[in-house]
Formats: sequence, structure tokens, C-alpha cells
Amino acid sequence: MVSRVAPGPEIHDYVVKNLSELGRHPDVGYHAVGRETLMAMVGLGMGVSLVSGAEAGVQYPGVTFIPLSGEQLPFSMIWLAQNDNPALRRFLSAARIHARSQRGRDVAST
Repeated sequence: MVSRVAPGPEIHDYVVKNLSELGRHPDVGYHAVGRETLMAMVGLGMGVSLVSGAEAGVQYPGVTFIPLSGEQLPFSMIWLAQNDNPALRRFLSAARIHARSQRGRDVAST
């Protein structure tokens, strides 16, 4: 199950692409609900969904999070150049450090 709003469509495309490569054709349902309601639906046994690692830190009744090791989803962000914010600078710095560490790990594993 995915939400109709971001990142639902991206998650849908990711699931369909990766499972179709394995010869599977998943039935991924769109729901016009927010993340909280979607997680409540999962907790009620209505299906499964994918979430980011940050969202997995929240507890929902009846929901168990299972990590998918080695999987990374692409993302993007938009920020106004005129909006100089210390939080943004720290985020970009952390993202650059993480990207460099991932590139080094990818090279070492090939």
C-alpha cells in the first residue's frame, strides 16, 4: 500500500520495478491518506508498505518494521537559494559526508 502523495508514487515505481525483475507482478494499491493513516491500515492487517529508516523509529500498533539491508532509494530536495538556514547547511554537510562514505564502500565492495 502507498499514499497518493509523495513519496507514495516513487515507492510504487520502486516496488513494481524491483519485483517485476524477479518475475513478480505486485498489486500495489494507492490510498488517498497520509502516512499516519496508512500505517494504521497496515496495523489493521490491510497490507504492507515501505517507509524510510527515519519513519521506522515511530511505533504504530500492530506494525513491525523489517529493514531491507543494502537498499537505497534516490531522493531529491528543493530549497530557495535566498533562504540561508543553518539547519540546511548542516543537512547538506551530513549528506555529503554520507555520500562520500557510500562511494568508498561501493568501490571497496566491487
